[in-house]
Amino acid sequence: MFDRFFKKKQPAERGAVHLDFEHAFPHIFWTSGWDADSFRYKVLSVRHEPGGAFDVVLLHEARDGSKTELQRWSVPSDKFGASADMIQMLEQKFAVSFDRIDMSAIRTFEEFETRSREIGWQVT
Repeated sequence: MFDRFFKKKQPAERGAVHLDFEHAFPHIFWTSGWDADSFRYKVLSVRHEPGGAFDVVLLHEARDGSKTELQRWSVPSDKFGASADMIQMLEQKFAVSFDRIDMSAIRTFEEFETRSREIGWQVT
């Protein structure tokens, strides 16, 4: 009976990346195919403006949709071009291939939502 009065609030689920469409925008996302163990990998990059630095996160995703963050790092804008080399190393390490999704022109949540649905992603 008292559960509803004393129930602790659960923290809101945090997304893998934070996009506010004022200072933090989607940039390039890479998604691998499923590996033999029914997992795939995602590499998501977020561009910060006006500075231009990037946050990048590597995720490991199970078929049930659960995700584990494997690595997170920041990259200065003049070093982001090395991402292609990093993706190639990940493809070799995990024995998968990545598809590159360019979201660098997206400026609003509505544009992001539309593009995400076009490629079959759910947006929250």
